[in-house]
Amino acid sequence: MHAPRATLAATALLVAAAALLACGKAEPPPPDTVATAPTAAELQTCYQDFDCALYEREPACFGRGNIAVRRDRLDDAHLAFPPKPASAPPDCDDSSPEALTRPEAACESQHCVVRFVGQNPTPTVDADGRALPAPDAPDAPDGVDRVDDSPGARRYPEGVAPRELIEALTPARVHASPLALVATCQDAARIDDERCIGLLDVGALGISDAGVVAFVTAPTIDGCSDFVETSGLTAALPDLARPQKRSLGSPEDDDAARWSAAWGFVAELAKDGFTEPQSLIERTTLGSPATQGSAWLVALGAPLDGWLVYATTADSGVTVHLIAADNTTDHVLGTLPVTVPPCPSPEDREAGLCEPTKDPSILQVVLGPKRAQLIVTLTLGDGSQCGSDKVYHKAWSLPDGVVISP
Repeated sequence: MHAPRATLAATALLVAAAALLACGKAEPPPPDTVATAPTAAELQTCYQDFDCALYEREPACFGRGNIAVRRDRLDDAHLAFPPKPASAPPDCDDSSPEALTRPEAACESQHCVVRFVGQNPTPTVDADGRALPAPDAPDAPDGVDRVDDSPGARRYPEGVAPRELIEALTPARVHASPLALVATCQDAARIDDERCIGLLDVGALGISDAGVVAFVTAPTIDGCSDFVETSGLTAALPDLARPQKRSLGSPEDDDAARWSAAWGFVAELAKDGFTEPQSLIERTTLGSPATQGSAWLVALGAPLDGWLVYATTADSGVTVHLIAADNTTDHVLGTLPVTVPPCPSPEDREAGLCEPTKDPSILQVVLGPKRAQLIVTLTLGDGSQCGSDKVYHKAWSLPDGVVISP
């Protein structure tokens, strides 16, 4: 690792001062010119998640050797937190629960911390890997489910959505609009820019005044694949019929080519007047052990504040419900077919590679133009860690009796 610019400058100054002292022509440099290691507080004070970045202090399985520091002080992290080299590469067990999680930097109580997210989330840890205590939550009154204590949290009575799923709801991550950041992210030189990474996940990107919806899409999302063959898709409401697809890269393309193709598609949408769709998901069960990491249930915000979208599974198919905030009024939006992949060998069957696609995950819910439809992106998989989840984009008309707040 290269020494930070400030450290090199201070070192040069001390060498020059020592040379002059040897000739009797200089006094020792004043104390404030001597470089000192920053404190942990200086490196880890934050105000929002974007202020923080991961710093790998030591090699460890599944990112367990990371700490979180200020993004603008990343080059100084080694001064306060010296690297801890390993004598041998870590021996990682890919079948362990930790393999289903990934580290991310976050800002909590104005302090950069590491948070592990995925199918088996672990407690937040501090810079030395110590688990931070979870806040005590008061008991909910009888017959009422506690969601969480974050701003806007809601309590739901017993009803259609089961208690264990409502209790598994946590605040959903909110991303900036790709349309708003296209000028920043379109350049392939931004491929490592934290502001741009992850913005082009599968889902609706924009809607035109003519009722055309633009998506980033893929046939499947593969749990253990580094590359998803994505496409740009435009389809017309009300039913997304006759979609037009455009490849956003193939496995043979390098990362820069795929980046340019994807952001070039977004740039064309912005030029053609597409606007960001209104995303509704405020809370989700995505990443919860209660749902094996899938988003079976999501809670919506305004203008459908408190409503729930819930996917239930049966042998005949996966049904998507829109449930009122009273957790009693249930509207069926639609049903998706359960498919069974081909099973060419008994070994595949024994390995669990031939299970039906009955595990749903609701990734995005947006409101269509004129507030007439819910546009839902979801996947159906077999529930396995390395399974191949089929991607669906559906536009369902809002059922009669559903009242949208102003």
